[in-house]
Amino acid sequence: MYSIHPETIRAWIRDYRDTIPLEEIPMADEHLQELQRLQEVEQRYEKAVKVLGEKELEIEILRELLKKKAPAYPRNSK
Repeated sequence: MYSIHPETIRAWIRDYRDTIPLEEIPMADEHLQELQRLQEVEQRYEKAVKVLGEKELEIEILRELLKKKAPAYPRNSK
């Protein structure tokens, strides 16, 4: 993506490996947990967007039906 040679990255890791305290380096399981949490949030977001779109479509259809003088369904039936 940035066209950085892998050996340059390895050199940076060798040079700066010991300057970062171990407490600041997240553990691998923390990465996995965060990834799973983000995926769950994204799935819930997509579901919410879909439901919202369906509701907006339903409201628009109902508004169009109210505008008609003779809708295709009887008003007094329940």
